[in-house]
Amino acid sequence: MMRKRTDTPVGERHLQLVHSRPANAADLESEVSASLHRAGDIDATYIFVSAHDGGVTLAGWVPLYTQIERAADVAWGVGGVRHVLNELSCSL
Repeated sequence: MMRKRTDTPVGERHLQLVHSRPANAADLESEVSASLHRAGDIDATYIFVSAHDGGVTLAGWVPLYTQIERAADVAWGVGGVRHVLNELSCSL
């Protein structure tokens, strides 16, 4: 997230938060996938990410049930994600 400075007509300065967004679906898929792999509490080996129009689908499996919800939380944290469809399952 970046901060952007804007001026009002009366000269007051305000900070506006601006999310950086991936340029296209492939970039969004890459960013979500990288974020999942960086998260230390998720085994993202068998998580497959697809994106379209800001929507992200997580498919595949994880070894622990708690990682299903955590993966969705990580995906939501990526700039440009507007919807997450979580189709992950747990393989015991």
